[in-house]
Amino acid sequence: MDKEELHEFGDFEINNTALETIIGQAAIQVEGVYDLSGGYIESFIDKLNRKVKTKGIKTEVVDSTINIKLSLVVKSGYVLEEVSRNVRDKVMATISKMLGLKTGTISIDVKDVFYSKKE
Repeated sequence: MDKEELHEFGDFEINNTALETIIGQAAIQVEGVYDLSGGYIESFIDKLNRKVKTKGIKTEVVDSTINIKLSLVVKSGYVLEEVSRNVRDKVMATISKMLGLKTGTISIDVKDVFYSKKE
């Protein structure tokens, strides 16, 4: 989907980049999430470059409902099912609060597990 594609929701419009940024910021705030997308080397480089968090996020808007696919890197020592559930809850709450919209399907794919040097 085109990053600059606009979606109209009644009184406002939002493009995919803004929508995916909101989703990404919500997801990385969840305890246990190291980063978005695949592989911790790629994630580490992005952290150094301070890139906007839209990688690893795909959205589809159908009838004012947002369907989301997220790819995550989870920190070791966390229960993947619990982190995924918390990410889903946080993203749903953020979309509802910031945009007043409903989320449909939120699919979460754990692409990697990050192990720190201390482990």
